[in-house]
Amino acid sequence: MKRMIPFLLIAALFMPGVSFAALTCAKISFHELPNYSASKDAKYELLMRCTFDTTPGTAAYTFENAATNSSTTVRSPMEDLSGKWSYAVVVDPKTPAPDAASVQILDSRGVSFLAAASGGLNLVHATSTQQVFTEGPEGNDGSQMFNNAYPLAITVTDQATNNAVFDVYIQAYD
Repeated sequence: MKRMIPFLLIAALFMPGVSFAALTCAKISFHELPNYSASKDAKYELLMRCTFDTTPGTAAYTFENAATNSSTTVRSPMEDLSGKWSYAVVVDPKTPAPDAASVQILDSRGVSFLAAASGGLNLVHATSTQQVFTEGPEGNDGSQMFNNAYPLAITVTDQATNNAVFDVYIQAYD
């Protein structure tokens, strides 16, 4: 894979007419959930609003961490999640509504946070909220600890709606 990256970069130079999709996400909130039950629920929720640009296709967004946070008053998404255990990812379509698309959430080491059974396939839906539970380190249903040193990246594939907007809720617990 590492040998392929320079090839892809060089190939991109020779394709000036090709445009690439972009995904932008902004932290809306990080809060403790009401009615928390230690036996079965997530305790915290990070809400990110994501917008896919006008170019259909695949795009990725890397969450800001402490090292890249330029704000002295607002914590970065990774600072909020660091030290907490993953629970679930929920995607809620907004307006303009997205079409069906797949989502992958990886940390900077390439570790996936979504359960292998669904893997984020069609996690973005045009009209309904979708949820998938996170995957443990051995590939079983379970949790992984978020670490500020390994920022998350969200990748969306097969999105064809211009300027589609959706909310991503990353749920966690202590």
